[in-house]
Amino acid sequence: MTIQPEIEIFLLAGGKSSRMGEDKGLASLAGKSILHYTLETLRLLDIPITIIAHDSRYEKFVEKVIPDTIRDKGPMGGLHTVFLNSSADYVLLQSCDMPFVPVEAYYMLMDQAGGHEVIVAEIDGRINPLLALYHKFLRTKVESNIKNDKLKMLDLIANSHSKVVNLDKLKTQNILAFANINTKEELEKIAKLLK
Repeated sequence: MTIQPEIEIFLLAGGKSSRMGEDKGLASLAGKSILHYTLETLRLLDIPITIIAHDSRYEKFVEKVIPDTIRDKGPMGGLHTVFLNSSADYVLLQSCDMPFVPVEAYYMLMDQAGGHEVIVAEIDGRINPLLALYHKFLRTKVESNIKNDKLKMLDLIANSHSKVVNLDKLKTQNILAFANINTKEELEKIAKLLK
C-alpha cells in the first residue's frame, strides 16, 4: 500500500495588486469575489486551506489567515511564510487571482507528489510557479534565497528536483481554466464571458 503524502493548500493574497488598484482576491467578479471562485473548487479537495494576506477581510473565507513573515519578498516570501506555518510533506501554492482552475488540475499535480521537490503546472509552454506543489525539504533553500535576495521562483524550480505537469488539455475544455486576473480590464473581459 502506497502512503499518500500529506498536503496543505496555501493561497497567496498578500501582494500589492498595483495593476488592479484594489486587493485582487477581494475584487468583485459577477457578484462574487475572485477568491470565492477559487475556494469553491479548492474545497472539493477536502484539504486544509490557509490564506497568506495582510488584510483582515480574508478571515471571513477561511479559518486561518496569516501575514507574510518577511514582507515585500514576492511569492518567494510567501513560500517562506508557508514553510514556517506548515508541517505537511507538500504545500500546494496558488495565487488568489486564478479563479477558474479546474479541480482536475489539482488532481493531476497531486498525483505526481512523492519523489520530487516541486511539481509545477505548465500551461501554453510556460511554467506557473504559483500553481505548484513544494516539498518541505525546500525550506532551507527558500530561507537561503530570502537571505540572499534571490527571489525568482523559476530559478528555485530550475535548481530543484522538479516535475513539470502539462495542463493544456484542461484549457481546451475551458478557455477560462487558467485565466489570471491582474487588471480591471481583464476583470471586465472575464465578467462578460461569464454572462
